[in-house]
Amino acid sequence: MARVAIEFDKQQMFLAAMQTTSRQASIKHLACLKHEPNDEAAASVLKDEIARIGLTKSDTEVVVCRTDVELRVLDVPPAPESELPAMVRFVAKSEFASLNDSWMLDFVRLSGDERTPGKVLAAGLAPERKARIFKAVDEAGLRLKKITFRPLEVANYLSRQLTNESLRLLIECNQGSADLSLFDGRSMISTRTIRIVGNDLAKVLEREIKRTVSVADKSTDELNEILLLGPDGIVKPLGESLAKNLSTKHRIIDPAKDRSVGQKLQSVEQQHRFVPLLGTLGEHRPDATPTMDFVSPRKVEIKKADYSKWYLYGGIAAAGLLLLFGAGYLKLSSQAAQIKKKSDKLQKLTNVNNGETARPAVATTMKQVGQIDEWVTDAINWQEVMLAYSEHALTPDDAIVDNFIASQKGSTQLTIKARIADQNVESKLVKELQNRTEFVTTQKGSKPLNDREFSIESKIDVAVVRDQKKELQAIDKRAEAFLAEQRAARAAAAQSNTPSN
Repeated sequence: MARVAIEFDKQQMFLAAMQTTSRQASIKHLACLKHEPNDEAAASVLKDEIARIGLTKSDTEVVVCRTDVELRVLDVPPAPESELPAMVRFVAKSEFASLNDSWMLDFVRLSGDERTPGKVLAAGLAPERKARIFKAVDEAGLRLKKITFRPLEVANYLSRQLTNESLRLLIECNQGSADLSLFDGRSMISTRTIRIVGNDLAKVLEREIKRTVSVADKSTDELNEILLLGPDGIVKPLGESLAKNLSTKHRIIDPAKDRSVGQKLQSVEQQHRFVPLLGTLGEHRPDATPTMDFVSPRKVEIKKADYSKWYLYGGIAAAGLLLLFGAGYLKLSSQAAQIKKKSDKLQKLTNVNNGETARPAVATTMKQVGQIDEWVTDAINWQEVMLAYSEHALTPDDAIVDNFIASQKGSTQLTIKARIADQNVESKLVKELQNRTEFVTTQKGSKPLNDREFSIESKIDVAVVRDQKKELQAIDKRAEAFLAEQRAARAAAAQSNTPSN
């Protein structure tokens, strides 16, 4: 099984994939992917890379940085862990600038418990950023399981080195910015992202370190150690300068020298940027730094009530119901026998209708009757058709029929070739035939004749339209009348054969 971790940046993204086989986890793939500074380009690059390495449908965790969230340290009253989520959301609505119900909110407790007030570090992810993450992951064919907070995942990676209750400051320098996270033991009490302005990086960081420590109600005298995350050769001079000016010891954490993943990290650039990805993919021990998950944030835990007494009452009621069911079963069994008897009778009648006995099937009989109906309705009385035509034909002085062809190929049709006095008379003849509702008249063509009385030879097609439904209804009425006559005759014959008293 493979899991994927992703961090989106403005013009690049960092991707790490971990493969678990036989309970052993190992890094399968690391990549820094460059892209144009827009969401569509990032989604396209991610989709191509996931398809290339064959990790489609893998579970995925996305890491968001400090600039992606709105972060606040909130004061909360004494509260047990089960009730703390509701209190945090209530307090956050007044402390956050833009928080509403559509935001994804999660937190970690910094201090306090159910007896004493304390502080929590709360982070809100805007719905627009959430939508962009979901869209990119979905288009790549991945399954989004978690959205985590970057500084906390870095702390999870370093949890073995945050051993005692000492004040430590973790510094990670990126292109044009730096992340400063302050830890008290394994608990992160603040995190900031600052912009690097000017060429004297050590001086800028010295000033921002003092500010970060003072905001957390601490002093630089309490600062036990400065941790610098990055390549040894790059951050070593910076660490020596900070340690000298702040009189604080420093330690360099070079991910490329990590015994477990260092060899894999040496194949990519900006090795320190993969630390939060390794943190979220790695093992989360019970004593590790608490993390956030914006997909499944902490919620109010509802304690289940003790329903043992109600279970007893329910058992007694169930026993009574069983007795009622027993009586009902006896009643229903007799009804089941009656239903079976009637079902058998219905099946016998169905078999008769389906032709499984000596009698033909109903469907066969209906098909035969339908054929007879078609034969009767398709029959044509040509005398009636020619009479209908003659009723609308003009006088012999206007039109004389030379050729009269009747045909029936799918439809009843007359083809008439006639000599006609002139064009006005021809139009009148066509109009007269069109007035007949059962005729559909089409003038096929005409040509002039050298004749004083008849100047046009015209060819006209007349299709005879028949109302099949109406004719079938007439046949049905004649059949009903015939059956009524037969019944009346049989009743009269039976009456006449009845002996008188």
